[in-house]
Amino acid sequence: MPVRFDGEPPKGVGLRIAVIGDQQRTSRYEIWRERKGAHAEVVRDMLAERPDALVLLGDMVFDGADDDDWAFFDRLMEPVAEARIPVYPIYGNHEYLRSSRAAQRNVRQRFPTIIRTWYAVTLDSITFVMINTNHDRINDAMEREQRHWYDSTMQALEVDPSVRCVVVCGHHPPFTNSMNVSDNRHVQDNYVPAFLRHSKSQVWLSGHSHAYERFVVKGRRFIVAGGGGAPRHKLMADDELRHAHVGPPRSRRTISPFHSLLVERHGDSLHVFVVPLRRSIGNEKFSR
Repeated sequence: MPVRFDGEPPKGVGLRIAVIGDQQRTSRYEIWRERKGAHAEVVRDMLAERPDALVLLGDMVFDGADDDDWAFFDRLMEPVAEARIPVYPIYGNHEYLRSSRAAQRNVRQRFPTIIRTWYAVTLDSITFVMINTNHDRINDAMEREQRHWYDSTMQALEVDPSVRCVVVCGHHPPFTNSMNVSDNRHVQDNYVPAFLRHSKSQVWLSGHSHAYERFVVKGRRFIVAGGGGAPRHKLMADDELRHAHVGPPRSRRTISPFHSLLVERHGDSLHVFVVPLRRSIGNEKFSR
């Protein structure tokens, strides 16, 4: 049976929100990629942090139309369901791999309260604006509708006194130094400007690059957190970067450990901690 996440958003102050990206298995056809992930271990370590909610950054499965892939996801997420932790997903490109219709059917079986592929949820005065960055898999009318919703939502949140911080989540990263995937120019051009324009916007979260990356653009933080178990990507060395990154110098191409994130609000500031499996890769404190 599919796992089901249909709980109400948790209320209160001091909530801890976990984030996991890219939980898909390595396909049997990808013989050149890392075979053994750490999917269950990432979930185990995330649960040890006792989060109040969980955000998934897309690519929950390799093939959104494959029942066996979804069965793997169900087994992986069963401990989360048993802990009664509400989960808020976005769509990655792998959900759409063979069929958009199958993608939405399978996601809605597990997340029946998520009606559209873009939405917003507020947790402890932090509004997570969840967008569908698969612009090539939704039709032009839906893309225009999402962009209108996004722009009006960002403007409304800016003047809403009950909202103190805004986090945007989209699967495809606007900025990445991955050796496997590139920046998403559509996201850069159509969604990043409103994020940068509003003062409450603090963090942009994405996956797709199976790595941990941090960037600062015009004083705003962009974090890639694709370490949920998928075969990891190498990151460029410092002499070949597309974008200056936050972190220690890289004299050679590197691979990040598998990981999740933990987001906490302290006043009008967000603290984002990395929860790695093998070694610490630091934490970030973000202030408006």
